[in-house]
Amino acid sequence: MEKLSQILQNRKFGFSLAEALITLLIVCIITLASIPVLTKKRRNLSADSSHGKWICTRNSEGQTVFWLDNTSSGDPDNPDTWDKAGNNECKFVPPLNARNFAVTIAGAGGGGASATKLEKFWTSDFAVEYTGKYRMVAIGAGGDAGKSRCNKNSGGGGGGGIGYLEYNADENVTQITMYKGNPGNSGDNYNGAEGGDSFIKANRYNPSTGNNDTITLLYAEGGGGGGGRWGADNICGKGSGSAGSTGNAWSDVAAWPNTFRKMYTYPALASCGFDYCFGYVDSNAQREINYLLSPYVVFDPVDAYRAVYGRGGQPNRSTGRDVKGFQRNGLPGYVMVMAKIYKAGQGGKAGQSASSMFYPKFEAKYLKAVIGEGGRGGVASNTSSSGNISNGYKGGDTTLLNDRNEVLLGKQGGAGGNGIEATKTFVDTPGGNGEITTLFYPKNPQRGVGGLNSFVYSSSETQSNNSYDGMKSKGYGDGGGGGGYSASENKAGNGGDGAPGVVIIEW
Repeated sequence: MEKLSQILQNRKFGFSLAEALITLLIVCIITLASIPVLTKKRRNLSADSSHGKWICTRNSEGQTVFWLDNTSSGDPDNPDTWDKAGNNECKFVPPLNARNFAVTIAGAGGGGASATKLEKFWTSDFAVEYTGKYRMVAIGAGGDAGKSRCNKNSGGGGGGGIGYLEYNADENVTQITMYKGNPGNSGDNYNGAEGGDSFIKANRYNPSTGNNDTITLLYAEGGGGGGGRWGADNICGKGSGSAGSTGNAWSDVAAWPNTFRKMYTYPALASCGFDYCFGYVDSNAQREINYLLSPYVVFDPVDAYRAVYGRGGQPNRSTGRDVKGFQRNGLPGYVMVMAKIYKAGQGGKAGQSASSMFYPKFEAKYLKAVIGEGGRGGVASNTSSSGNISNGYKGGDTTLLNDRNEVLLGKQGGAGGNGIEATKTFVDTPGGNGEITTLFYPKNPQRGVGGLNSFVYSSSETQSNNSYDGMKSKGYGDGGGGGGYSASENKAGNGGDGAPGVVIIEW
């Protein structure tokens, strides 16, 4: 008996493995049977908070508009079909008992800058910064008139030669040098002196020889001096009294393949009348030179005989002047090189953005989305030659606030585009593409492509812009394309406007 009592005291009680498994099975069956009841209660609690999407942005006219999933009838990819908010902001009322919101926001994109042209002129030596076409003119100096010591006219000085050239400088041309001829004014006692020659030359590295060569782009000879007359008034038998010869113009440009464009030479004429005799430039030639170098004016279009480069000297017996006051000595030569430097506009910067910012719930009756307006693109001025770029404007900021006007989230707009320094003259200059965000886009995207430029999205998708105006993106927060310059049409393009900001709330 005592032994049995000891055995009972040492015995330990517990569930067997089989008993534990049976208990766990019963618990699982009860849980599975309860799921329909639990989910039904959950659905009843959230019956008014099914998944949805709300978007607020601006349409093509800058009006604030919104779209609500399952409520708005507009095309979700076309804000021009959405409901108008009626002011500068949209109001969002969270659905009853909705939870777990994802907010995407972007500031507006900056506008692209316009293109422009800079007309540069050189009348002395300069280093070549730009490749491309240069236009130039060289005029030889006029010769001195002869001197008269009797009652007869002496000969007038000859006019200098005139040459015009369009020259295509490549990357090997480093320097252009120029010299302007001095007028003849130091002849002997009676015969006039010749006018000095004028020239324009280029220094160029020659890849085939490895040497630096000098080539004469344009050379204009000075006019010859007029013949004098001398002797007693009643004899006056010495000296020819003839007009000086006119100068010629020539070029060595043809020695370099593919650089010669066109060259004209205009003879300066020498004429003698009763009381005057001098070399002059034909008025038709003057108009042609002014046209070719427009807007630069070389010859005075009002008075074709006064203050004309390269004109020969005019004598009048012993006085050296006639009744019109023309000066006796020849006039100096002239050299000038010009180029139109085309500058394109950069694209605008994208607005700051954030995607799928998580909020478990909003402690507010409603939210307000203030949408930034896309920055305006720069406007080109095709009458200006100052070279000043019209920069794009900054895009507006986008802000999400609660009903107490407390800022929940905000993003700044993108900066406007500036100018792109050109590297070539007289050629098409494409505008820069606008910077893009990574946000929501329509089914058929259009980005802020620069004028006369293209944008590669991927290996299979490229968008081109054949206009010289920059394009506006159809997306959200993208920068506008910069304006390009069309050399063939001599047109500067406008910058594209930036895309508006956006607020997207999903739940």
